[in-house]
Amino acid sequence: MKRENLTKGMIRRAAMMLLMMMLTTVTAWADGLSGSGTAANPYLISSAADWTTFATAVTGGTTYENKIVKLTTDIGTAQDPITTMAGTSTNRFKGTFMGDGHTLTVNYTATANDCAPFLYIEGATIYTLKVTGTITTGYQCAAGIAAHSYGNCTIHSCWSNVAITSTVNGDGTHAGFVAVQEDGSLRITSSLFDGSITGSNTIKCGGMVGWRKTTLVFTNCFQNGTLNLKETNGSATFNRNGGSTFSNSYYKTAYGDVQGKQTDATGSTLQTQLGPSWEVSGDKLVPIMNLNHLGTATISGVKEYYIRTGQEIKPEPVVTAVDGTVLTKTRTTPWHGAATAGPTAHTPSSLRAKAVIPAPGKSVIS
Repeated sequence: MKRENLTKGMIRRAAMMLLMMMLTTVTAWADGLSGSGTAANPYLISSAADWTTFATAVTGGTTYENKIVKLTTDIGTAQDPITTMAGTSTNRFKGTFMGDGHTLTVNYTATANDCAPFLYIEGATIYTLKVTGTITTGYQCAAGIAAHSYGNCTIHSCWSNVAITSTVNGDGTHAGFVAVQEDGSLRITSSLFDGSITGSNTIKCGGMVGWRKTTLVFTNCFQNGTLNLKETNGSATFNRNGGSTFSNSYYKTAYGDVQGKQTDATGSTLQTQLGPSWEVSGDKLVPIMNLNHLGTATISGVKEYYIRTGQEIKPEPVVTAVDGTVLTKTRTTPWHGAATAGPTAHTPSSLRAKAVIPAPGKSVIS
């Protein structure tokens, strides 16, 4: 009898464990996305429903820290736009979001301060994403990408075409990209704002960032948006509260605080000014957002000739992307061919040539 009871107890426990595993698997799938969040197997957003799942997960406390999320197609349309936003002041997106050249079409009507696809980001990276659509607000801090950024964040090769309509009476702090840069650093590179911020009673907005608090850097950016406000005094072409760093960044029309360089160039001439991270598409100059495009980078720290010493020579190249970022370099195999017979050793031609910019998370030298 005892043996029979023991056997029955073991069976019950095994059945309960199996049930718990099944429930856990179902819950993980229901709360998440396909993929594992790695560079080789990112979490995938393939539909409007997937975006809602992702945004709801961030709002619920899933930060996606050290994880990669990727769009596989355009999400939302003018007829059926996205209406869900990701995050809260305590639950922030902390991962890498790859737009992969796709477009997120939104239609938000704010019910409180803060309105953007990403409400709060922290230590996040957002690449190759286009956001278009409309934001209607009677509150502060509406933006095309994120309402607030914390920590060290990067926005790279993104395009905001959002039209923000404000009924705020006074300080709006709206912006084409990020409403408020809170702390840490925010680096925006090779990115375009050509949307609009409109408000007959609204003042104090920024073309790309509504308010800067600490380190803000613009590199190879183009501010081509319009600010149709009550007045532009107190607003800024790129960002309010000055203090930002500009490298090769341009605007068509100045609003309030004049920042960057003015240009009337178009097409290939403007492309030459902004650099190889841009391309002419139709009648527009836009950031290159296709990761299959390999832009050129430069290599430094490698000599063309090395004096032969009888010891193995190990060049340590520094690879710099067109936006000034020093790329990750790794080496898993010996430097074969770095030293040859004779009084001098030639550096391999592959190192003297230009390198290519890899997709985020990949190394440029393997």
